[in-house]
Amino acid sequence: MYFDGPDPNGNGISEDVAVPMTDTQLSALPPGLHVEKRLTGLYTLPAAARSNAIARPRLHLSITGPQAVHGGQRATYRITLSLSQPTNRVVYALKNVQVGATHARHRLRHWVVPTPPPRGRSRALDLTLAVPSTARESFSVTATASAKHAQGTRAQFCATISRRLPVGLG
Repeated sequence: MYFDGPDPNGNGISEDVAVPMTDTQLSALPPGLHVEKRLTGLYTLPAAARSNAIARPRLHLSITGPQAVHGGQRATYRITLSLSQPTNRVVYALKNVQVGATHARHRLRHWVVPTPPPRGRSRALDLTLAVPSTARESFSVTATASAKHAQGTRAQFCATISRRLPVGLG
């Protein structure tokens, strides 16, 4: 039997161990089947292939939105997810990227992106929310992204709270 898979430690070594068949096993083989003698030993990947462990792609986030918001009104933010990975290296495949948006540790929204965008492309996620009427001075939205075998990321966007004069006082 032979098993092949990525080595998360990245040492680039696989071991092939063969045990000679017994006389009983050889006699039980079908007629005409020829058994070759196998060598045992270690196989080491070429230096260029084992430069380090399997690479972990890096997630990137950016947030855009209004520069000023009014307490009690709705605001729309765009969260952009992208990824980068080293070239000429084996990298982990990503699935189910978790993206979350929070304000002052309160969860605003959560997305699961089953397949992240390919390198050089991005995926936009829209977040529309009501700015709390109790907000003072600034309102911040924080987004995080994570996935198994990826380097996660965090981004924050802050907008100032604009003050409006009550109707009839201007």
